Amino acid sequence: MVEIFLGLGALLLLQWVVSVFIRKISRKEENKASSWTCKIDVIILTPFKVLCAALATYYIIHILAERFSLSNFAESTRPFISSIFVICITWMAIRWKKHVLHALQYHPKMVSSGLGHTLGKLLSMVIYILSILIILQVFQLDIWPLLAFGGIGAATVGFAAKDVISNFCGGLMLSITRPFLVGDQISLPSQNLEGPVVVEEIGWYLTVIRDKDKRPVYLPNAIFSNALVINSSRMSHRRILEHINIRHSDFSKLKTLTENCRVFLKAHPSVDPSYEPLVFLNTVNESALGIYLDAYVVATELPEYLAVKEEILVGIYQILDKEGVKMPVQTFAIESTLKL
Repeated sequence: MVEIFLGLGALLLLQWVVSVFIRKISRKEENKASSWTCKIDVIILTPFKVLCAALATYYIIHILAERFSLSNFAESTRPFISSIFVICITWMAIRWKKHVLHALQYHPKMVSSGLGHTLGKLLSMVIYILSILIILQVFQLDIWPLLAFGGIGAATVGFAAKDVISNFCGGLMLSITRPFLVGDQISLPSQNLEGPVVVEEIGWYLTVIRDKDKRPVYLPNAIFSNALVINSSRMSHRRILEHINIRHSDFSKLKTLTENCRVFLKAHPSVDPSYEPLVFLNTVNESALGIYLDAYVVATELPEYLAVKEEILVGIYQILDKEGVKMPVQTFAIESTLKL
Protein backbone atom coordinates (compact mmCIF):
# COMPACT_ATOMS: atom_id res chain seq x y z
CA MET A 1 0.00 0.00 0.00
CA VAL A 2 2.89 2.36 0.78
CA GLU A 3 4.43 1.65 -2.63
CA ILE A 4 1.09 2.29 -4.37
CA PHE A 5 0.53 5.59 -2.55
CA LEU A 6 4.06 6.76 -3.24
CA GLY A 7 3.73 5.96 -6.95
CA LEU A 8 0.32 7.62 -7.22
CA GLY A 9 1.64 10.67 -5.33
CA ALA A 10 4.55 11.01 -7.73
CA LEU A 11 2.20 10.67 -10.70
CA LEU A 12 -0.19 13.29 -9.28
CA LEU A 13 2.74 15.64 -8.64
CA LEU A 14 3.90 15.20 -12.23
CA GLN A 15 0.37 15.89 -13.50
CA TRP A 16 0.12 19.05 -11.35
CA VAL A 17 3.52 20.38 -12.52
CA VAL A 18 2.67 19.77 -16.20
CA SER A 19 -0.78 21.37 -15.80
CA VAL A 20 0.67 24.50 -14.16
CA PHE A 21 3.35 24.79 -16.85
CA ILE A 22 0.87 24.41 -19.70
CA ARG A 23 -1.60 26.91 -18.20
CA LYS A 24 1.24 29.39 -17.76
CA ILE A 25 2.13 29.10 -21.46
CA SER A 26 -1.54 29.46 -22.40
CA ARG A 27 -1.99 32.65 -20.32
CA LYS A 28 1.21 34.08 -21.79
CA GLU A 29 -0.12 33.58 -25.33
CA GLU A 30 -3.77 34.49 -24.71
CA ASN A 31 -3.39 37.96 -26.26
CA LYS A 32 -2.31 36.43 -29.55
CA ALA A 33 -5.70 35.60 -31.04
CA SER A 34 -4.19 34.19 -34.22
CA SER A 35 -1.85 31.77 -32.38
CA TRP A 36 -2.82 28.18 -31.58
CA THR A 37 -0.52 28.23 -28.54
CA CYS A 38 -3.14 30.22 -26.60
CA LYS A 39 -5.27 27.03 -26.68
CA ILE A 40 -2.50 24.65 -25.68
CA ASP A 41 -4.24 23.92 -22.37
CA VAL A 42 -7.41 22.86 -24.22
CA ILE A 43 -5.33 20.71 -26.59
CA ILE A 44 -3.21 18.85 -24.04
CA LEU A 45 -4.69 18.89 -20.53
CA THR A 46 -7.73 16.60 -20.87
CA PRO A 47 -5.95 13.87 -22.90
CA PHE A 48 -2.98 14.14 -20.53
CA LYS A 49 -5.24 13.57 -17.49
CA VAL A 50 -6.76 10.51 -19.16
CA LEU A 51 -3.26 9.23 -19.91
CA CYS A 52 -2.20 9.76 -16.28
CA ALA A 53 -5.27 7.86 -15.10
CA ALA A 54 -4.40 4.97 -17.43
CA LEU A 55 -0.80 4.95 -16.18
CA ALA A 56 -2.01 4.97 -12.58
CA THR A 57 -4.31 2.02 -13.29
CA TYR A 58 -1.49 0.08 -14.93
CA TYR A 59 0.84 0.89 -12.03
CA ILE A 60 -1.63 -0.41 -9.45
CA ILE A 61 -2.24 -3.59 -11.50
CA HIS A 62 1.51 -4.13 -11.85
CA ILE A 63 2.14 -3.77 -8.08
CA LEU A 64 -0.76 -6.06 -7.18
CA ALA A 65 0.34 -8.61 -9.79
CA GLU A 66 3.79 -8.79 -8.20
CA ARG A 67 2.32 -9.29 -4.69
CA PHE A 68 -0.22 -11.95 -5.73
CA SER A 69 1.78 -13.67 -8.53
CA LEU A 70 -0.46 -12.45 -11.36
CA SER A 71 2.29 -11.57 -13.81
CA ASN A 72 0.36 -13.02 -16.77
CA PHE A 73 -2.58 -10.75 -16.01
CA ALA A 74 -0.28 -7.71 -15.83
CA GLU A 75 1.29 -8.59 -19.18
CA SER A 76 -2.13 -8.98 -20.79
CA THR A 77 -3.14 -5.45 -19.73
CA ARG A 78 -0.05 -3.83 -21.25
CA PRO A 79 -1.42 -3.64 -24.84
CA PHE A 80 -4.56 -1.91 -23.55
CA ILE A 81 -2.49 0.72 -21.73
CA SER A 82 -0.37 1.21 -24.84
CA SER A 83 -3.53 1.59 -26.90
CA ILE A 84 -4.83 4.23 -24.50
CA PHE A 85 -1.51 6.05 -24.87
CA VAL A 86 -1.89 6.00 -28.69
CA ILE A 87 -5.51 7.18 -28.40
CA CYS A 88 -4.49 10.09 -26.16
CA ILE A 89 -1.76 11.16 -28.60
CA THR A 90 -4.28 10.93 -31.44
CA TRP A 91 -6.74 12.98 -29.39
CA MET A 92 -4.10 15.69 -28.89
CA ALA A 93 -3.16 15.66 -32.58
CA ILE A 94 -6.79 16.09 -33.70
CA ARG A 95 -7.30 18.97 -31.27
CA TRP A 96 -4.03 20.56 -32.35
CA LYS A 97 -5.03 20.28 -36.02
CA LYS A 98 -8.40 21.91 -35.34
CA HIS A 99 -6.96 24.90 -33.48
CA VAL A 100 -4.07 25.42 -35.91
CA LEU A 101 -6.46 25.58 -38.88
CA HIS A 102 -8.71 27.92 -36.88
CA ALA A 103 -5.71 30.19 -36.16
CA LEU A 104 -4.78 30.23 -39.86
CA GLN A 105 -8.12 31.85 -40.73
CA TYR A 106 -6.50 35.11 -39.62
CA HIS A 107 -4.17 34.75 -42.60
CA PRO A 108 -6.56 34.34 -45.57
CA LYS A 109 -3.79 35.07 -48.06
CA MET A 110 -1.89 32.06 -46.72
CA VAL A 111 -4.74 29.55 -46.34
CA SER A 112 -8.23 30.07 -47.73
CA SER A 113 -11.32 28.56 -46.12
CA GLY A 114 -11.59 25.93 -48.87
CA LEU A 115 -7.94 24.94 -48.55
CA GLY A 116 -8.22 24.86 -44.76
CA HIS A 117 -11.22 22.54 -44.96
CA THR A 118 -9.41 20.23 -47.39
CA LEU A 119 -6.21 20.13 -45.34
CA GLY A 120 -8.26 19.43 -42.20
CA LYS A 121 -9.97 16.43 -43.79
CA LEU A 122 -6.70 15.03 -45.15
CA LEU A 123 -4.84 15.47 -41.85
CA SER A 124 -7.67 13.83 -39.91
CA MET A 125 -7.66 10.88 -42.31
CA VAL A 126 -3.88 10.43 -42.02
CA ILE A 127 -3.94 10.69 -38.21
CA TYR A 128 -6.76 8.16 -37.82
CA ILE A 129 -5.21 5.65 -40.24
CA LEU A 130 -1.80 5.83 -38.55
CA SER A 131 -3.38 5.44 -35.12
CA ILE A 132 -5.35 2.36 -36.18
CA LEU A 133 -2.27 0.76 -37.71
CA ILE A 134 -0.21 1.44 -34.56
CA ILE A 135 -2.92 -0.01 -32.31
CA LEU A 136 -3.10 -3.15 -34.47
CA GLN A 137 0.67 -3.45 -34.20
CA VAL A 138 0.48 -3.04 -30.40
CA PHE A 139 -1.86 -6.03 -30.22
CA GLN A 140 0.70 -7.93 -32.37
CA LEU A 141 -1.64 -8.28 -35.31
CA ASP A 142 -0.01 -8.70 -38.71
CA ILE A 143 -0.99 -5.60 -40.67
CA TRP A 144 0.84 -6.50 -43.91
CA PRO A 145 -1.96 -8.73 -45.31
CA LEU A 146 -4.40 -5.92 -44.49
CA LEU A 147 -2.21 -3.39 -46.28
CA ALA A 148 -1.79 -5.72 -49.26
CA PHE A 149 -5.53 -6.35 -49.46
CA GLY A 150 -6.16 -2.62 -49.09
CA GLY A 151 -3.72 -1.88 -51.91
CA ILE A 152 -5.38 -4.37 -54.26
CA GLY A 153 -8.82 -3.07 -53.32
CA ALA A 154 -7.73 0.53 -53.79
CA ALA A 155 -6.32 -0.28 -57.23
CA THR A 156 -9.58 -2.01 -58.25
CA VAL A 157 -11.75 0.82 -56.98
CA GLY A 158 -9.45 3.40 -58.54
CA PHE A 159 -9.67 1.75 -61.96
CA ALA A 160 -13.46 1.46 -61.74
CA ALA A 161 -13.96 5.02 -60.51
CA LYS A 162 -11.14 6.82 -62.29
CA ASP A 163 -13.41 9.71 -63.32
CA VAL A 164 -14.56 10.23 -59.75
CA ILE A 165 -10.98 10.12 -58.48
CA SER A 166 -9.77 12.50 -61.20
CA ASN A 167 -12.50 14.97 -60.26
CA PHE A 168 -11.64 14.58 -56.58
CA CYS A 169 -7.96 15.24 -57.32
CA GLY A 170 -8.98 18.20 -59.47
CA GLY A 171 -10.96 19.63 -56.56
CA LEU A 172 -7.98 19.07 -54.28
CA MET A 173 -5.66 20.92 -56.66
CA LEU A 174 -8.17 23.78 -56.94
CA SER A 175 -8.12 24.07 -53.14
CA ILE A 176 -4.31 24.04 -53.02
CA THR A 177 -3.43 26.21 -56.02
CA ARG A 178 -6.52 28.50 -55.73
CA PRO A 179 -6.67 29.84 -59.32
CA PHE A 180 -10.09 31.23 -58.36
CA LEU A 181 -12.30 31.47 -55.29
CA VAL A 182 -16.04 31.55 -54.69
CA GLY A 183 -17.37 34.87 -55.97
CA ASP A 184 -14.62 35.41 -58.56
CA GLN A 185 -15.44 36.16 -62.18
CA ILE A 186 -13.65 33.83 -64.57
CA SER A 187 -13.57 33.07 -68.29
CA LEU A 188 -13.14 29.61 -69.81
CA PRO A 189 -12.36 30.01 -73.52
CA SER A 190 -11.95 26.26 -74.04
CA GLN A 191 -15.49 25.57 -72.72
CA ASN A 192 -17.27 28.00 -75.07
CA LEU A 193 -18.71 29.95 -72.16
CA GLU A 194 -19.39 33.62 -72.64
CA GLY A 195 -17.45 35.25 -69.85
CA PRO A 196 -16.72 36.35 -67.36
CA VAL A 197 -18.97 34.09 -65.29
CA VAL A 198 -19.36 34.01 -61.51
CA VAL A 199 -18.06 31.08 -59.42
CA GLU A 200 -20.76 30.06 -56.93
CA GLU A 201 -19.36 26.88 -55.38
CA ILE A 202 -16.17 24.80 -55.47
CA GLY A 203 -16.94 21.27 -54.35
CA TRP A 204 -15.03 18.01 -54.16
CA TYR A 205 -16.50 16.76 -57.44
CA LEU A 206 -18.10 19.74 -59.20
CA THR A 207 -17.60 23.47 -59.55
CA VAL A 208 -20.79 25.50 -59.97
CA ILE A 209 -20.73 28.71 -62.00
CA ARG A 210 -23.47 31.10 -63.12
CA ASP A 211 -23.41 32.06 -66.81
CA LYS A 212 -24.52 35.33 -68.44
CA ASP A 213 -28.10 34.07 -68.75
CA LYS A 214 -28.11 33.36 -64.98
CA ARG A 215 -28.21 29.61 -65.52
CA PRO A 216 -26.18 27.34 -63.22
CA VAL A 217 -23.44 25.42 -65.02
CA TYR A 218 -21.91 22.34 -63.34
CA LEU A 219 -18.33 21.63 -64.38
CA PRO A 220 -16.40 18.50 -63.28
CA ASN A 221 -13.22 19.54 -61.50
CA ALA A 222 -11.07 17.38 -63.78
CA ILE A 223 -11.48 19.81 -66.71
CA PHE A 224 -9.55 22.49 -64.82
CA SER A 225 -6.38 20.40 -65.05
CA ASN A 226 -6.00 21.35 -68.73
CA ALA A 227 -8.44 24.25 -69.17
CA LEU A 228 -7.30 27.84 -69.66
CA VAL A 229 -8.79 29.90 -66.83
CA ILE A 230 -8.82 33.72 -66.92
CA ASN A 231 -9.62 35.28 -63.55
CA SER A 232 -11.08 38.74 -64.15
CA SER A 233 -11.52 39.41 -60.42
CA ARG A 234 -7.77 39.53 -59.86
CA MET A 235 -6.87 42.01 -62.59
CA SER A 236 -4.89 45.01 -61.36
CA HIS A 237 -5.89 47.35 -64.24
CA ARG A 238 -8.16 47.57 -67.23
CA ARG A 239 -6.92 48.64 -70.63
CA ILE A 240 -8.41 51.25 -72.93
CA LEU A 241 -7.29 50.54 -76.50
CA GLU A 242 -8.71 52.64 -79.32
CA HIS A 243 -7.84 53.45 -82.95
CA ILE A 244 -8.96 56.92 -83.99
CA ASN A 245 -9.00 57.90 -87.67
CA ILE A 246 -8.67 61.52 -88.82
CA ARG A 247 -8.67 63.18 -92.25
CA HIS A 248 -5.51 63.71 -94.31
CA SER A 249 -6.33 67.41 -94.43
CA ASP A 250 -5.79 67.62 -90.64
CA PHE A 251 -2.20 66.40 -90.84
CA SER A 252 -0.85 69.82 -89.75
CA LYS A 253 -2.77 69.53 -86.45
CA LEU A 254 -1.61 65.99 -85.72
CA LYS A 255 1.31 66.82 -83.40
CA THR A 256 -0.72 69.25 -81.30
CA LEU A 257 -3.62 66.80 -81.17
CA THR A 258 -1.56 63.84 -79.92
CA GLU A 259 0.27 66.00 -77.36
CA ASN A 260 -3.00 67.36 -75.95
CA CYS A 261 -4.41 63.84 -75.71
CA ARG A 262 -1.34 62.64 -73.78
CA VAL A 263 -1.58 65.57 -71.38
CA PHE A 264 -5.29 64.88 -70.86
CA LEU A 265 -4.69 61.19 -70.13
CA LYS A 266 -1.82 61.87 -67.72
CA ALA A 267 -3.95 64.37 -65.79
CA HIS A 268 -6.96 62.04 -65.53
CA PRO A 269 -7.29 60.65 -61.97
CA SER A 270 -8.28 57.14 -63.11
CA VAL A 271 -5.30 56.65 -65.44
CA ASP A 272 -2.37 54.93 -63.73
CA PRO A 273 0.70 57.20 -64.12
CA SER A 274 3.08 54.23 -63.72
CA TYR A 275 2.00 53.08 -67.20
CA GLU A 276 2.77 55.78 -69.74
CA PRO A 277 -0.30 56.57 -71.92
CA LEU A 278 0.47 56.00 -75.59
CA VAL A 279 -1.03 58.36 -78.23
CA PHE A 280 0.82 58.21 -81.56
CA LEU A 281 0.25 58.15 -85.29
CA ASN A 282 0.16 54.47 -86.09
CA THR A 283 -1.20 53.96 -89.62
CA VAL A 284 -1.33 55.95 -92.84
CA ASN A 285 -3.58 54.75 -95.64
CA GLU A 286 -5.42 56.27 -98.55
CA SER A 287 -8.60 56.94 -96.56
CA ALA A 288 -7.37 58.24 -93.17
CA LEU A 289 -4.58 58.78 -90.65
CA GLY A 290 -4.80 56.26 -87.79
CA ILE A 291 -3.99 57.35 -84.22
CA TYR A 292 -3.17 54.65 -81.68
CA LEU A 293 -4.44 55.29 -78.12
CA ASP A 294 -3.45 52.97 -75.27
CA ALA A 295 -3.89 53.63 -71.53
CA TYR A 296 -4.39 51.65 -68.29
CA VAL A 297 -6.97 52.68 -65.72
CA VAL A 298 -7.18 51.51 -62.10
CA ALA A 299 -10.95 50.90 -62.26
CA THR A 300 -11.37 47.12 -62.49
CA GLU A 301 -15.10 46.68 -61.84
CA LEU A 302 -16.94 46.65 -65.17
CA PRO A 303 -19.53 49.42 -64.45
CA GLU A 304 -16.84 51.70 -63.04
CA TYR A 305 -14.53 50.92 -65.96
CA LEU A 306 -17.20 51.68 -68.56
CA ALA A 307 -17.96 55.01 -66.84
CA VAL A 308 -14.25 55.94 -66.86
CA LYS A 309 -13.87 54.86 -70.49
CA GLU A 310 -16.89 56.96 -71.49
CA GLU A 311 -15.41 59.95 -69.67
CA ILE A 312 -12.05 59.54 -71.40
CA LEU A 313 -13.56 59.10 -74.87
CA VAL A 314 -15.75 62.17 -74.38
CA GLY A 315 -12.65 64.13 -73.36
CA ILE A 316 -10.74 62.90 -76.45
CA TYR A 317 -13.67 63.86 -78.70
CA GLN A 318 -13.77 67.34 -77.13
CA ILE A 319 -10.05 67.75 -77.88
CA LEU A 320 -10.69 66.75 -81.51
CA ASP A 321 -13.55 69.21 -81.74
CA LYS A 322 -11.52 72.01 -80.12
CA GLU A 323 -8.66 71.54 -82.61
CA GLY A 324 -11.10 71.41 -85.52
CA VAL A 325 -10.10 67.85 -86.40
CA LYS A 326 -12.71 65.72 -88.14
CA MET A 327 -13.02 62.03 -88.72
CA PRO A 328 -13.29 60.85 -92.32
CA VAL A 329 -16.66 59.78 -93.62
CA GLN A 330 -16.50 56.16 -94.63
CA THR A 331 -18.08 55.19 -97.93
CA PHE A 332 -19.09 51.65 -98.73
CA ALA A 333 -19.65 50.24 -102.21
CA ILE A 334 -22.59 47.90 -102.36
CA GLU A 335 -22.20 45.10 -104.89
CA SER A 336 -25.04 42.88 -105.96
CA THR A 337 -24.32 39.47 -107.28
CA LEU A 338 -26.77 37.52 -109.34
CA LYS A 339 -26.81 33.93 -108.30
CA LEU A 340 -27.74 31.48 -110.95
